[in-house]
Amino acid sequence: MATCTTIGITSVASNWESTSQVLCYEESRDKADDLSFRWNTTPQSSSFKRKLFNFFDYFRRKRKISNDANETATITPSSNSCHYSDKERDNSVVQNSMDNLHSEQHTDPFDSLKYLAEEEEQFKQIACDHSTFLQPAMEMLNAIKENKWDSSIFKRATAYDYLLYLYLNKYINEELFGDIQINWLQPLTQFDKDTEITAEPLLGKFTAKSVERVCFDEVSSFFNEKLTADEQKLVRSMPRQKTWYTKVVLSKDSKLEKYLTGEWFRSRPNTYHGCTEAPCETEVGSWIGTFDRLISSFKLHKPSTSKDSDVIILLPSYHIVACLRDFHSVNPPKDRVKPFLCFASPNLEEFIQLRREKAHPVSLYHQRARDNLLKPDKCQSGCFGGSYHDLVHLEILSRFPAKLREDALDIYSHIQNLEVILKSETSPEKSRIIYAIGEIYKQALATNHIESRYAARLKGSAYSDSNIRSIVDRWAHQFKADNFVDLVDMDFITANKIGSITFLSDSNECLSADNFCHIVLMLMTLNNLAISEYFLTQSLDTRSNKINLYRMICDFKAKNSGIYPNIPPRELLLPKVN
Repeated sequence: MATCTTIGITSVASNWESTSQVLCYEESRDKADDLSFRWNTTPQSSSFKRKLFNFFDYFRRKRKISNDANETATITPSSNSCHYSDKERDNSVVQNSMDNLHSEQHTDPFDSLKYLAEEEEQFKQIACDHSTFLQPAMEMLNAIKENKWDSSIFKRATAYDYLLYLYLNKYINEELFGDIQINWLQPLTQFDKDTEITAEPLLGKFTAKSVERVCFDEVSSFFNEKLTADEQKLVRSMPRQKTWYTKVVLSKDSKLEKYLTGEWFRSRPNTYHGCTEAPCETEVGSWIGTFDRLISSFKLHKPSTSKDSDVIILLPSYHIVACLRDFHSVNPPKDRVKPFLCFASPNLEEFIQLRREKAHPVSLYHQRARDNLLKPDKCQSGCFGGSYHDLVHLEILSRFPAKLREDALDIYSHIQNLEVILKSETSPEKSRIIYAIGEIYKQALATNHIESRYAARLKGSAYSDSNIRSIVDRWAHQFKADNFVDLVDMDFITANKIGSITFLSDSNECLSADNFCHIVLMLMTLNNLAISEYFLTQSLDTRSNKINLYRMICDFKAKNSGIYPNIPPRELLLPKVN
């Protein structure tokens, strides 16, 4: 089973121009201080890139600066998970008080290791191996305290172990660990020529002219057109230690630089840009463009005219990303999705459990982890991009009400229950589902609900009862809840794919026989409220088609109550159709 952090935003990265639906929310006027939203989709003629940008920008400009912008916390060495003598502690521990974004430790540091396989015990031993790691870890802690980001301690092959040692032994908290890991060690590994890197099939060194850590004030001019005045004011109000940026200046004439400026495609217009098994700078470049579009504090600077100017990538601190994400969120703090820092990736059930707990995994790189996220959505991201890919998901999740997230999980849980029924050889509900869908399919054909230009419009002898039964049987046999897993990750918001999320409001039941069966199944088994909110909310023509289909289903139920499917929901908050 594919790991769930790879469920993602391929459609965002690759289908900017092809998607014709964009999700919008309209602010309720009922309460002046509370943002509540209702679902609506509006067809647009502009590119998806512009629509999504406008959608996000709406919330940036509507929200006031958060009152909790100045929340602070201290990170001080605490008693270790693996104890050593008081003498060692007295000689070695550096008292380091630093302001951080959140005051409490959200998770046990060792939880970050729970998705590792055989390596988990090896990683746990890092916390106890004081003879190997205590001295260099304290050297790293001093460098962090004194902002000596050019220290060689960060460029060693074992730098990830030193940082993990500090985190597991609680010398630094979750936010500072995430910031140094995501915003410094991983970019150094990817771009700095002097940083040691472990060779992997999907990972290579992309040499840059320079990689340095700078404060927001030093690069704020790059954000004059990207961040609003309120956003910039909020970032400037943060303690200086939170506002570090990693500034990557790309080498002239590198493939990545040429790709980001467009020269690579102009010089090689027929070159295939797709997934490869060798380190691919063009795929990483595609991700960098995506991060620039979807993370407001991330910046890709490309020279407009002068060939003497450099291409610069500005990677925001973990603190800035989190602060602006909360600033943009439409949910109160208790309902916001929190990042869960982890090595490797959860499986599907673990991912669903995280989402139920209002958390989203943020995958971290380590050269000894066997399951690093180097190819999210089947597109290479390098060792730094996997984390930012997950931060993009958190950014998107912050824009949607908690109820929408919960309903999506409940609908997916309902689909899992339907899969169990459809795979059963003895369930009477399976026979009822197949019979009902077959009868509704025949009625839809007889009433010309499905136009001849669509594939679901069967031809000639295909109208026969036996042929329709065969089509529905094949559909039931192939039905898999995994095909709808985008519901779990909210990816249906930006996707427009056939064969996986086909029953959603932006899909057309007439496109294929499978599409028709999917949508009829959902209209048969969900309640009226869910159907009206999530299946009948698109452009007028398509909505009218589904309304007619829904009426057809309700009429069938009224006339055939004895054979109509009675599906008991499992972990489903939404009741059945009444």
